[in-house]
Amino acid sequence: MFYIIIFGVLLIAYAIFSLVIALKIIKPQDKNQKPPAYKHPSELNLIYEEISLQINPNFQLEAWYFPANSNHTLLLLHGIHLSKPYLIPFAKAFQNMGVNVLLPDHRAHGDSDGKWITYGKNEIQDIIQTVEWLEKNKPFQKLSMFGISYGSIIGSQAGLKIKEKFNAFVFQSPYTNLDLIIRWTVTKQLGNWSKIMIPGVRLWVKLLTGFWLNQVDVIGACSHLDKPTLFIAAEKDEVCPTYETVKCHEASAKPSEIWIVKDAKHNNIHKVVGEEAYFKRIYDFIIKN
Repeated sequence: MFYIIIFGVLLIAYAIFSLVIALKIIKPQDKNQKPPAYKHPSELNLIYEEISLQINPNFQLEAWYFPANSNHTLLLLHGIHLSKPYLIPFAKAFQNMGVNVLLPDHRAHGDSDGKWITYGKNEIQDIIQTVEWLEKNKPFQKLSMFGISYGSIIGSQAGLKIKEKFNAFVFQSPYTNLDLIIRWTVTKQLGNWSKIMIPGVRLWVKLLTGFWLNQVDVIGACSHLDKPTLFIAAEKDEVCPTYETVKCHEASAKPSEIWIVKDAKHNNIHKVVGEEAYFKRIYDFIIKN
């Protein structure tokens, strides 16, 4: 009986601990996190429109559209647990270069609806319907995508579904496989012993959201994106190892390029390069394709 009780206690502890990790992976953006430099485009006197994208009768995404009187539009996808205000300087830069920008809040982020982050299970359809909205309401001749970290995860998967609509892709710090990166993150933070928690984390994510972590296959999506793609990596990325981006590039359907920024970390690539040079490199790539 003693051993049964011990086993039961350990099993409960395992379930609770793995649930805590799972919730960190899929929880919505924390509204009380460190605020961005700018909260609204009006602070920079930018021309923009507030857009509500009705994904279904009970669900909508919120977005900002920055017009540049251009036939070229950029779909800009932010990182995990961030929101559109964090990319206002990015939208401003591309708008000033003459590119229209659509910047949505992903589901469970910012002002958009959503209970859980699902890494593509639902976000793929969100992006597809966002592009359909653009085609109907803001017609374009060229369409590019720029996804940053989590934005590149969902963007690459959605882009594969509708790649014929895009001229070029830019993916910064993508993961090859969500299951692998969760394993890497957990062991980095808690030590190698925490690998035993991974099966429990997978199961909790499945029970709560309906998808398995190993269903998110970014490298598989990149291998079939036969459109010009620029991969950007930080040499000292502490969130997504540089080799993850390198693997995506090596597996990608050509033509593709890779840009590894020396001494940069996950969130400061544009600062290490210098904002003007950073945005120009991306602009030159999407314009020529």
